[in-house]
Amino acid sequence: MVEELGMMGRSLWELPSPLRSGLKIPTIELLLLLLQYNRVTTWPVPIRAMSSTSTTDSSLNAQQMTEQDQVQQIQLLTSTNDDHGGVIVDIGDDLMDSTAFLSILRASISHWKQLGKRGVWIKLPIHLVSLVETLVKEGFWYHHAEPKYLMLVHWIPESGSTIPANASHRVGVGALVVNEKREILVVQERSGYFQGTGFWKFPTGVVDQGEDICVAAVREVKEETGVDSEFVEILAFSQSHKTFFEKSDLYFVCLMRPLSLDIQIQETEIEAAQWMSFDEYAAQPLIEKHERLKFINEIYLAKIDGLYAGFTPVAAGSNFSKEKNYLYLNAGGLKRCNSFIFVDSSSSSMEEFVKEFGEHYGYPNGPKSIDEIRATEFNRLQGLVYLDHAGATLYSELQMQSVFGDLATNVYGNPHSQSESSSATLDILIDARQQVLDYCNASAKDYKCIFTSGATAALKLVGEAFPWSCNNNFMYTMENHNSVLGIREYALDKGATAIAVDIEEDVHPLISEETIYLKISPHEVQRRKVAELSKGQPTGDVYNLFAFPSECNFSGLRFDLDMVKIIKENSRRISGISSVCKNGQWMVLIDAAKGCATAPPDLSKYPADFVTISFYKLFGYPTGLGALIVRNDAAKLLKKTYFSGGTVAASIADIDFIKRRERIEELFEDGTVSFLSIVSIRHGFKILNSLTVSAISRHTTSLTLYTRKMLLALRHGNGSSVCVLYRHHKSMERCHEMGPIVTFNLKRPDGSWYGYREVEKLASLSGIQLRTGCFCNPGACAKYLGLSHLDLLSNTEAGHVCWDDHDIINGKPTGAVRVSFGYMSTFEETKKFIDFVACSFMSSSNHVDHGNYLKGLKKGFLDTDYHLKSITIYPIKSCGGFCARSWPLCNNGLKHDREWILKSLSGETLTQKKVPEMCFINTFIDLSQGMLFVESPRCKGRLQIRLETDVYDGAIEDIELYGHRYKVYSHSNETNEWFSEATGKPCTLLRYSSCYQDFDKTNGTVTCRDANSALNFSNEGQFLLVSEESVSDLNKRLSSDMQKGTCKTVMQVDTSRFRPNLVVSGGRPYEEDGWRDIRIGNVYFRSIGGCNRCQVINIAQIAGQVQKSKEPLATLASYRRVKGKILFGILLKYASSDGEQQQVDSWLHVGQDVHPDSISFIAHSG
Repeated sequence: MVEELGMMGRSLWELPSPLRSGLKIPTIELLLLLLQYNRVTTWPVPIRAMSSTSTTDSSLNAQQMTEQDQVQQIQLLTSTNDDHGGVIVDIGDDLMDSTAFLSILRASISHWKQLGKRGVWIKLPIHLVSLVETLVKEGFWYHHAEPKYLMLVHWIPESGSTIPANASHRVGVGALVVNEKREILVVQERSGYFQGTGFWKFPTGVVDQGEDICVAAVREVKEETGVDSEFVEILAFSQSHKTFFEKSDLYFVCLMRPLSLDIQIQETEIEAAQWMSFDEYAAQPLIEKHERLKFINEIYLAKIDGLYAGFTPVAAGSNFSKEKNYLYLNAGGLKRCNSFIFVDSSSSSMEEFVKEFGEHYGYPNGPKSIDEIRATEFNRLQGLVYLDHAGATLYSELQMQSVFGDLATNVYGNPHSQSESSSATLDILIDARQQVLDYCNASAKDYKCIFTSGATAALKLVGEAFPWSCNNNFMYTMENHNSVLGIREYALDKGATAIAVDIEEDVHPLISEETIYLKISPHEVQRRKVAELSKGQPTGDVYNLFAFPSECNFSGLRFDLDMVKIIKENSRRISGISSVCKNGQWMVLIDAAKGCATAPPDLSKYPADFVTISFYKLFGYPTGLGALIVRNDAAKLLKKTYFSGGTVAASIADIDFIKRRERIEELFEDGTVSFLSIVSIRHGFKILNSLTVSAISRHTTSLTLYTRKMLLALRHGNGSSVCVLYRHHKSMERCHEMGPIVTFNLKRPDGSWYGYREVEKLASLSGIQLRTGCFCNPGACAKYLGLSHLDLLSNTEAGHVCWDDHDIINGKPTGAVRVSFGYMSTFEETKKFIDFVACSFMSSSNHVDHGNYLKGLKKGFLDTDYHLKSITIYPIKSCGGFCARSWPLCNNGLKHDREWILKSLSGETLTQKKVPEMCFINTFIDLSQGMLFVESPRCKGRLQIRLETDVYDGAIEDIELYGHRYKVYSHSNETNEWFSEATGKPCTLLRYSSCYQDFDKTNGTVTCRDANSALNFSNEGQFLLVSEESVSDLNKRLSSDMQKGTCKTVMQVDTSRFRPNLVVSGGRPYEEDGWRDIRIGNVYFRSIGGCNRCQVINIAQIAGQVQKSKEPLATLASYRRVKGKILFGILLKYASSDGEQQQVDSWLHVGQDVHPDSISFIAHSG
């Protein structure tokens, strides 16, 4: 029979050696089996690919077994290879014995395993279902069914199976991961269509059941390459048919952004992976032949050029399911940002946040959850998002109840007295000092706590009392607060050297004696001129001082506290220090004012000499109280000059004799300490101790990481980043390196910067409190913003000072935006902030917007039906105005318009921003009587002021306002008293006399755009014009927002809310934006641009009460923002016609035709 089999000419497969011994198959059964399997059937089944090819396996040849083994030769199951390292078996229609089938099946599987095969697919005809039991017992499982057969599958390797769960219409993803260098993450696969071709492709894979596309793309990149990434958008998708199990499938090309760059390939599927330049990737020969890949490249190039927008995921609920799902859309055509919020693969939902940070967020093991804390202790924050905890954290309402209860039930006397109440106070002070030391794990044996009026006073104390000399050095990191930099003045005045340094990051201490522990980069050495210094030579030991913050209040960077030991004990191991400091002992000062709230320094491990603390940054109350923790041996070096009550044991008034107290606290605490404030800190520490600092740190870190992650995910429609972060870490594992601070600036789609004041202004309208500027940290600000000394000096010369509005100078930001978190911060607050940034600053358009929000205006004079609807004069700046049917013009604009101002006794100009009640001061001018009449509900009589200037007895004085220098008249005491009563603030009334000199126009401080025209006390222009149609459009938007629920209450605004001089009717909304020249009657005006609106338009008079809201400014901000300004209405200046002089006797009349000329609209709208 064996000979007959050989004559059949069929290929015989040798059984694997483990099965050769003892295999007994009757000859007749062997013949039947071979007859049944004497065929080859090809059926391609891909495992994890979108297409497949078939090849017959010819690698196995029959071998003769020896007669001595008495083993019959048999044919194994005939198979074909698939594209992913598996085999496919198509069993014929003939009946077969299950026992014989089992033997051949086992032999075949053993053979495939030796060949390194992975998946085994068996296509079993329906009439052979009796073999299902046999297959299942051997590890096969049912995969799917077709009308004529069942498909069973077996996974041979011990590693996890990559076989699709079932046969259905599948979804595939391709991940185009592009880094900042325009390099693409590419792989070469061990199997598949491109196996062995040398072709580099981007990672691809299949979306798992129940998995979102955006999540699957992130997973596939991580699985294949080890690179963390985040989803940006879908660039394109395709549909193909008869691929997976003869189904129709979808394939999505996803644009991704890497969060890490290190590659760790999945060796079972991936042969190699690398970052490849896009040009090199696109130049691969196979791409030129592959039409779909060529299209994808073209799409990507259009994307980076801002000419293409893909589909971003938006969380969209369903009425049929509670499950979260996404709607992928191109948002470029949507006009309302509020209708959706951008999300990435990480999702902005609370569920996914808790999934990632749940064990860290919200005090799961604490006495109260974060929700309970907010409900019971911070009820006043409803509707408010407070994100300035680095500036001042918030006090708990229960904390304040405890404080008030304590003060209401106890009597605390001056601790310098000897009474019983004073002794009780002294005991509490002793306990309070110990609490402070315990908080920093400082032994009372080694440290003392000195109470001061704040962290700044503590720093000043060190600076004043440190033993400076011409031989010692003050070294400080660039990230220090101004209050630390101020110590430099004491050092330099005494002849010491001052050096700012940068600490090299990621340099960690090692044990080796020869290892450099710390590397610093010194800046320029600072020293005062020798002639200004004392000529006396110091004697004794030399002490240097090194100062750094435990946490930078600009970036959140936490310094490695191991520096304390390195600097104090082994300064010669600090690279870079020997070039600027050659001798002396080093003392270390840590400014822990910011860092102490979430990571107080452990002074038992890091024995710093001086540590400063601010209590309101710990728990909100009390303010005006800080502490200096000082080592006992360091305190002995401090030399105090001034003495006061409480600091001396004895003194004699008329001779030079004092005996200072010996206890460190008593020696340095001048006068009576703020003992009632000190009594209160125990109630704050009670809260921190109940939650624990470690839990607070984890809680705030989770919010910080989430915020950073979401801000980095924001992209404009052209793919450019919205946010630039200063200092970035991504994981809880490295959370010790950063505090709960996120500092950033925002960019427009064209790469220009949004001003931080614009961000702050819009955030305030949205009920979000944050901080902008440099945060009193000039070194970190310059370092992270990349500002050179020349930039800083140029900004100063341009008039930029702290807290002003000069947020962008020469195209560079002068500061940044900072959000920071406290122990009571919540996910909901963070989510609202992220939504605000996405809604207010993320452009969904794929084209770069240069600020042209007007379209379709025609050039030339417009013969439209415009009319002058009203004329309003405001005699006193920021007070009520009056309307007139006709009114004369003068060189300054409307006659007597804004001719008076009110100034406080400190010289500040009063406006409705700070004194909203000024809106109730009503004015009227009777030209025939030559009289200004003023009324106020706070004053009984009506004030009358003569218009003739020659009747003034008051002195003429000079003032500076809005970039101009004015001569003004002052009024009588009686007049000033009347206005003081009307405003509720002591003030004086001043009248414009002349504007005789422009002020500082060359250095950029002039805020007035019409600097060359004669002005009264107008901010920027002589006239403000508003369109009635534009106001009507605004009211429609306000009503629409109320109906959609984005605004709870809304009140229609009229034109008077904008304090215009001229109101026009007719035409279409916002056509006035494009006007250049305007003729009203025979009078000509020229537009000098749009009017930038502020919060004054949110002040309304309702039933005799002042009400403030966020409207209408918030709505205007949603569609009228142009390069940092919220524009509504236009500013005009009085212009001559055809070179003629202005007609000073001209009048305007209500009802006159208005003829605009928009010939230069394009130039003005850009």
